[in-house]
Amino acid sequence: DVDDDDAADGDDVSLEIAHASDGKIAESISAKQEPRDRLAGWGFALANVALDTTASALTKIHGKALSTWDVNALRFGSAALMLSVVSCTASFLGRGSSDSDRSSFRWAKLPSQDMEVWGICTLGVAFTTFLAPALLNYALFLISLPVFTALSSLGPLYALPLGWFFLKERVSSSALFGAFLATAGATTLGFYAK
Repeated sequence: DVDDDDAADGDDVSLEIAHASDGKIAESISAKQEPRDRLAGWGFALANVALDTTASALTKIHGKALSTWDVNALRFGSAALMLSVVSCTASFLGRGSSDSDRSSFRWAKLPSQDMEVWGICTLGVAFTTFLAPALLNYALFLISLPVFTALSSLGPLYALPLGWFFLKERVSSSALFGAFLATAGATTLGFYAK
């Protein structure tokens, strides 16, 4: 078990992904996490929060005439189009390349999985990238933007008990303290927002 405190400052981090049906380890990845990579991760996470908040504000201001399903169709339809263009471009660029160059485009190919795993992935996608954003878009037009942003950012709190229960991950004291602070902040915003 690796928690946040154990993985700090360049320690080896091991990720194990278990196959749901037979309990065998499907993949084990070990990587050395460099401080520069951790800093980049923080930067990308902060950029994600800024972009997500900006997108929520723009949707609330300019999307009042749209339904939650219209917003979802625009959001995920444009994402699917962009991903298709990137994937097709990578496949095209990798065709005439040598074997060593072609391996750098492996990320653009779908993984080889059995139907059960594809079914579980499809169910996860339906909940995570369709139903959850539909509910979020619906809530966006009913509550204030600060409260919406705070509540929608509490999703990782649910990962603590789920990771502990399903994946047998140890929950660190810093994760519990962060969960407490996030909940206190969202509660304060909820009570005092106009």
